[in-house]
Amino acid sequence: MHSVRPTLFIPCSSLTQRLAYLAVSGALASYDADAFASEGFPPWVRQRFQQIADHEADHVAFLSTALGSAATQPCNYSFPITDPTSFVALSGVFEGVGTAAYLGAAKFITNPVYRQAAAAILTTETRHVAWIESAVGTNAAWSGAFETPLDLDQVFSLAGQLNALSLFTRGFLINSLL
Repeated sequence: MHSVRPTLFIPCSSLTQRLAYLAVSGALASYDADAFASEGFPPWVRQRFQQIADHEADHVAFLSTALGSAATQPCNYSFPITDPTSFVALSGVFEGVGTAAYLGAAKFITNPVYRQAAAAILTTETRHVAWIESAVGTNAAWSGAFETPLDLDQVFSLAGQLNALSLFTRGFLINSLL
């Protein structure tokens, strides 16, 4: 495991937010209300995913402003989304990874403004994953009394499975490691 500079939590969060936003917005652009309905989802499911997409866009914008030129840049992403059902399943994974990434990064957040912003994003992401898993996926809204944090290596290992790390992002992260 690497030791990381405390400020690295923001690029990690920026990556998970960008992935979530692109997956949700891309799926919504690809699958209209009829596609969701044909797979048995009521109309409000797609409508709430649009709200999640709006939240993710706000989170990406906030983190991009906070990071400036160091923000995670768009890359070539490969999402295993083939229909609304696979999208719903993957969106639960993205939200869960994002939540665990914020939790894992919490110990590095020393700036009180960023700490409060990260906490606000974390609580929203937690509600997203609980809604996806329970109301849409009919699974449990939580896995236990405590969320499991992910460290930097775990987050980027999961993101790397989507071919999501550009050369810029990889180089930035390597240079950010002590």
